[in-house]
Amino acid sequence: MHILISGDSLALPRPHNPKTYDYGTETELAVNFHDTYGSLLQFGLQKLYPNAPIQVTNRAQRASTIVHIFNNLQDHLFFFQPDVFILHVGLVDCWIRPELETKQYVQIDSFISYYHSLLHYIQKKPKTKCIIIGICPTSEKMYNRYPGLDNEIKKYNLILNQADEQQFFFIDMNKHLESEPLNQYLLPDDQHLNKSGNKLIYKQTLKIIQAIIETEHGVDLLQQGHGEEAKLAFLRAFRHYPYYLEALYRILDLCTSSLNDNSTFNRIQRFYQSTHLIDSRIDDIITKHSNLHPQ
Repeated sequence: MHILISGDSLALPRPHNPKTYDYGTETELAVNFHDTYGSLLQFGLQKLYPNAPIQVTNRAQRASTIVHIFNNLQDHLFFFQPDVFILHVGLVDCWIRPELETKQYVQIDSFISYYHSLLHYIQKKPKTKCIIIGICPTSEKMYNRYPGLDNEIKKYNLILNQADEQQFFFIDMNKHLESEPLNQYLLPDDQHLNKSGNKLIYKQTLKIIQAIIETEHGVDLLQQGHGEEAKLAFLRAFRHYPYYLEALYRILDLCTSSLNDNSTFNRIQRFYQSTHLIDSRIDDIITKHSNLHPQ
């Protein structure tokens, strides 16, 4: 599996203070390379799947906006050909800039246009799954310094969370940070991830990637005629990340097509119907099953 990260400085190592960092004398960084979530993914996945080739390519660049990422998309998506494309963008775009008379590097209309174009090209490779990491909230100090910044972060996050849930996965960082002190996950600049913040993203992305790996393994088992083993793989995917629609579809389809496992079918059906997920394939299976097994 090849995972590629395209983003800004939040995915990169970072010194304690970039403005005063002395390249000649300072050796200790606030976030070392091996502390970044990309590096954690590389070693974590290798440990979990020692017999599977795992490659994490970190192509993030400092000060990148969605414009920079879109301009590099041909390389990153079509030439590197990742199985999982991690998109980590938005903070540089939405931050209010006093030097621009409180405007932003990429204003919302332009951000929307580039983002929709980017999604369009990713959809040309439907086997490539895309994990989109939302913009982290910042501190009251920053909100007071840059009035309206909190609303801008929310607006840009709403755009990032508009992708189709079959191929795209959005990680809402606000949900993970709103109940905790920000300095637990962010550096003193109230913008960049510290070591714990990188671990947080690592854990969230790992769940999704494990669900993708287990689902692909289940499909391989199914093609070899191992239905029960395939079901177990799909259920492992469900435990890792229960919102992965491909895994839900595979479990339900298998339970009705060959295994006749009503108990598992009903459990997954109840979960699916309790969420706001939408998948026409799953809806069709549930409708057919209901017609054959009326309550």
